[in-house]
Amino acid sequence: MSDIPSSDCEHCLGSFEMRDARQLLAALEYVNLPFEIEDADGIAQAGQYGSAGQMTRMRVWVRPQDQEMAERVMNAVLKITT
Repeated sequence: MSDIPSSDCEHCLGSFEMRDARQLLAALEYVNLPFEIEDADGIAQAGQYGSAGQMTRMRVWVRPQDQEMAERVMNAVLKITT
């Protein structure tokens, strides 16, 4: 996969562990915000004896016009405070 999805989802919300990504994606679906996901399997960061599985992350992309709402959803779901 490329760094930027081929659709109009051009803003990356971030890279999330699988558990967090599942929660975020469910919430984005609930509020009907379109998104794209990109699998970052972590294989490049795995050491000679390590497992890439624990480094697997999902990048979540949204449309620029949905960025503000998507970030509010993300902050609420993942309990992010600023």
